[in-house]
Amino acid sequence: MATSIRSRLASIATVLGITSLGLLPSAKTAIAAVFGQTEVDPNKFAVVASPLGANAYQLLILEQVSNARPCWSESGTNPTLIDPLLLQFDFTDICARSTDSNGYSVRMANREFGLLFQLGIARRENDLVLLATNLTNRDAPPIEIGRTNGLPPAGAFVKISLNSGWRLTKRTENGKVLGLVYLTSDTAPSNIKLTAFVDTQSNWAKTYIDALAAQNIISGFEDGTFRPNDPVTRVQFAAIVSKAFSTPAQRPRTAFSDIQPSFWGAEAIQMAYEKGFMSGYPDNTFKPNQQIPRVEALVTLASGLQFSSTGADVLSYYQDAAQIPDWAMGAIAAATENQIVVNYPRVKGLNPARPTTRAEVAAFVYQALVNAGRLPTIPSNYVVVVGAPIPAQPPSSTELGVPTPNPSPMPSILVPTPSVNPTPSPTLAPTPTLTPSPTPTPSLTPPVNPTPSPSPSLFPTPNPSPFPTPTPSPSPTPSPTPTPLLTPSATPSPTPSPTPSLFPTPSPSPTPSPTPGSVVVPTTPVYP
Repeated sequence: MATSIRSRLASIATVLGITSLGLLPSAKTAIAAVFGQTEVDPNKFAVVASPLGANAYQLLILEQVSNARPCWSESGTNPTLIDPLLLQFDFTDICARSTDSNGYSVRMANREFGLLFQLGIARRENDLVLLATNLTNRDAPPIEIGRTNGLPPAGAFVKISLNSGWRLTKRTENGKVLGLVYLTSDTAPSNIKLTAFVDTQSNWAKTYIDALAAQNIISGFEDGTFRPNDPVTRVQFAAIVSKAFSTPAQRPRTAFSDIQPSFWGAEAIQMAYEKGFMSGYPDNTFKPNQQIPRVEALVTLASGLQFSSTGADVLSYYQDAAQIPDWAMGAIAAATENQIVVNYPRVKGLNPARPTTRAEVAAFVYQALVNAGRLPTIPSNYVVVVGAPIPAQPPSSTELGVPTPNPSPMPSILVPTPSVNPTPSPTLAPTPTLTPSPTPTPSLTPPVNPTPSPSPSLFPTPNPSPFPTPTPSPSPTPSPTPTPLLTPSATPSPTPSPTPSLFPTPSPSPTPSPTPGSVVVPTTPVYP
């Protein structure tokens, strides 16, 4: 008898595409704040606890797509048993099933929480309970979504009744109904703190990021992320400073040989140039996709805002002051005195040659706006205030998620701002100096871009944004390899295993995303 049940379970699991507990790592779940939801007929769906092995259960959602043949039958009460009839015929275009986080997700308060919560089934006394577990706070109580109202016989499929306040909906994009099923509640628990982006929940710069997002100065990607650890390119920085600072033009426009009028960042580059924030290279190029080192980002702000240094010895504050190029010393001193320098995780480490991240740009720009009196001060232990006590620092900088390159000579740059105590660059060019620039690079949580299978997916992949994001490089002026701004994960339906295991080993609990959080509908991206 036991062997018969095990064989049946193995065969059912194979047909339904269930090979394990099926909860893929949350980072691979496509989460899009721009996605909407639409109501569905609950009578055409069955939320099921599907048996796996002797005591394990997985969430399975069945859908009756057409009325050609019934996809399941129900019998009994408390609990209600499910007979998956779709196993008896080719259910293509008749039935649909969702077996993992690529087919279903949690949605609360009109926001998607697939990166924050993992769905699973646990036994509670004489019940099987559907729970959403917080991946970023294991101490937080799980959210109960539904239960079976009784234990089923061994090897039986059993219906899960959703609790009051929960229902099924489907994901939509631009009015089109997609295949992914939401377990939906109109409210979210009070202990969930919503941030502007899904991946900034635990990021050190989240307050700066949220504040600038509220001002429409920065924005995220279509998948609801900000990717705070992604490096920023010159064109991305140009887009940010041209939008953040309404300073008057200091010089007429110029034409860069590598910037075509049709280029998405052409106008932002011209505005950053006119306002004195950024310049070009001696060969009359702008190099828009080149990553901008921290030293150049700070020099850019100090130059464009016409900061000047008092001449005080402030650079000795930095433990790596010897790595600051001669041409940048005056500007870095001015930026330090005006308190726009933010160093994480060690406040005395400037890391001048390391590529600037999106989180760091948000912090620099916010501090510059504070200096201009446009925004209130945000208390932070990472703002450089010379003479202030040094706060306790994290043990390492590995949280940055970006490689720290060995210091090397910076490119020859001419900073056309006499008030910043300029030191002529070794190679001065007729074209005003190059001060790298970034645009809101979509966030620093690395994007996940699996290659979709030709077989139809439960939910289509949203069209990627047209603006490339360079790949971080350890060199201060790397040649980035553009990658699509956004390609939400769309893992295809699992392929039935030719030799299914009778007792599939449950998948390990997914490792939470480095900085997950809740999702808010982002503003239109500023060409991130």
